[in-house]
Amino acid sequence: MVASKFSTKPKICYRPIRPSDLETLEHIHTKLFPIRESEIVDLLGYDSAKSDQTLVYILTLGVVDTYRKLGIASSLIKEVIKYASSISTCRAVYLHVISYNNPAIFLYKKMSFKCIRRLQGFYLINGQHYDSYLFMYYVMGDDLLAHH
Repeated sequence: MVASKFSTKPKICYRPIRPSDLETLEHIHTKLFPIRESEIVDLLGYDSAKSDQTLVYILTLGVVDTYRKLGIASSLIKEVIKYASSISTCRAVYLHVISYNNPAIFLYKKMSFKCIRRLQGFYLINGQHYDSYLFMYYVMGDDLLAHH
């Protein structure tokens, strides 16, 4: 049996991002995600000015290999859900995940996110299109998309 680097889950502390964090965060993001913001093909349009409903979007979520399987992603998602739940007009938290990211898909389903649809060619990575799944976690009811 191989001993894990961590015998217990690390304590996670949250704090606001500081300007001094940006370079490190950009480096981590580049390593985890081959997608540049300019390459994301946005197939969903949402204009909050036209609605009394708010949605919270998780643009990217990733954990460096060394720290995976420690509950960090789950903890971060729980914080986002807690934040979204504190907004009286928030109906849901939503995110996109590339169709081949099975560990992430499993995590989102385990955390009660619902897979709403598959979006063909949503991501453009190095000139190649990849499908995405749209997942939603409903904060208030589950009929958000039924009326739109």
